[in-house]
Amino acid sequence: LALTGHEKAVMSAAFSPDGRRVVTGSWDKTVRVWDAFSGREIVVLKVYDESVLGAAFSPDGMRIVAVPEDMTARVLDASSGLELAVLMAHDDRVFGAAFSPDGTRVVTASADKTARVWDASSGRVIAVLEGHDAEVFSVSFSPDGLFVVSASADKTARVWDVRRTAVFGFHRLAGPLARLRNGVGVIRGAERQDLFLREAPENLSSATLERWPHLTDAVDQAASRFIGNC
Repeated sequence: LALTGHEKAVMSAAFSPDGRRVVTGSWDKTVRVWDAFSGREIVVLKVYDESVLGAAFSPDGMRIVAVPEDMTARVLDASSGLELAVLMAHDDRVFGAAFSPDGTRVVTASADKTARVWDASSGRVIAVLEGHDAEVFSVSFSPDGLFVVSASADKTARVWDVRRTAVFGFHRLAGPLARLRNGVGVIRGAERQDLFLREAPENLSSATLERWPHLTDAVDQAASRFIGNC
């Protein structure tokens, strides 16, 4: 069975949760929904000004998250194509997006080296997952929705605890973070290059799975002093 109708390369395809439909995204700048049994094109959901790199259904099959090549992701009504939310905050193209198991959130992967978690209804950024050293190509939620896994061109995949990362963003973790006390650590800002204190997820250090050897001694010393006083 071939799903034919796109005018250029098809970049992604995914089943609906009930297996009855397929959604595709294409370089022809469209998102299309198909009958999975007959191959009939049901609807052209959206025509963009940019190529579409990805598209996926929500868990209830009523919405679709589409990834046009304009540094955004878009949440669409799966029947009408009505745009329900625009997820716009990345600094480079978005490569992929996925709904959380309960459908309330979306996670995106971007060339700006971050993954981001969004409120699927409002489009608000809930968390910025910083730590990769190169483009993030793929992301998905764990079945319970508590974790995100990301895959990157930096030769790593990373597991993130998204239950509490909404309270801070992080890029580099000082080595002493592994010796957290009371869930508090010292984090070095990615761009401001300053030290600030935030509540940290209990398993944050295990999620990073490494020490960052290029951190300055000053950061490590500051972290050690703070943790020593906890």
